[in-house]
Amino acid sequence: MMKKPKMTEHVHWCIIALLMIREQFLKTIQKFRMIEKGETIFVAVSGGADSVTLLRLLNELRTPWKLQLAVLHVNHKLRGKASDQDEAFVRRLAREWKIPIFVEHVQVKKIAKDEKLSLEEAARAARYHFFEKMAEAKAAHKVALAHTQDDQAETVLMRVITGTGLQGLQAIRPKRKLNGAFLVRPLIEISHSEIRQFVKDQAIRFREDPTNRSLEFLRNRIRLKLIPLLERSFNPQVKRVLARLPHLLDVDLTFLEETSGLFYKRLALQKRADEIVFPKQSFLQLRP
Repeated sequence: MMKKPKMTEHVHWCIIALLMIREQFLKTIQKFRMIEKGETIFVAVSGGADSVTLLRLLNELRTPWKLQLAVLHVNHKLRGKASDQDEAFVRRLAREWKIPIFVEHVQVKKIAKDEKLSLEEAARAARYHFFEKMAEAKAAHKVALAHTQDDQAETVLMRVITGTGLQGLQAIRPKRKLNGAFLVRPLIEISHSEIRQFVKDQAIRFREDPTNRSLEFLRNRIRLKLIPLLERSFNPQVKRVLARLPHLLDVDLTFLEETSGLFYKRLALQKRADEIVFPKQSFLQLRP
């Protein structure tokens, strides 16, 4: 009796995972109206698994959606030869996929020292300055960043630990204005573990940054120490729960802004061009 050729269970699950990550990627783009057909999209690529996955998924949309893609890479010059190797890797990737690339070299340590910032803050400021500069220079519609559901959860915990209000708990916005363009994060509803499985199944090459394992940085301590403890001892789905909080708050804050706008229109009196007054008693009756 001949054996029927059959798909192994592993291959079967790989295909399901592949379809799921692509489906969620598109669903997030559509939910937040991140990308429209025919737009110019700059993709921030560090060389890590998340950013390489983002580039791969957007590259798959390039032809059917008529997208104009370009890669943005910032060499922070923080890890010597390893930083240059990251840059060389991203340049090769862009060349293989026939995508234009723009690279910025930044002396982050000097910026941090001169402006009295942490290395994290200085590196972030340098990146966003570059993104803004390039988007304006090349008239890009969107700059796509590879923040994941894990990044969102970590940021919420960071804000709670260091102190914040409701707006701070909105953490990483899926889409926000960047002067004439928008920052968009199409992977924000996908977990890092799903992305690691995706790159493994697809045999996608990427670069590992050893500083992601350093406990010197608060975010890394949250990722490597606090979240695993919360998952083990309190809620195995804690990352998903934390990552949902900014969206729920966004709904509440939008309502509060609209409500405050109604009260402003009702109570505010324009006395002169540079003077607005409120009736004291009516103002004091408003809820805090």
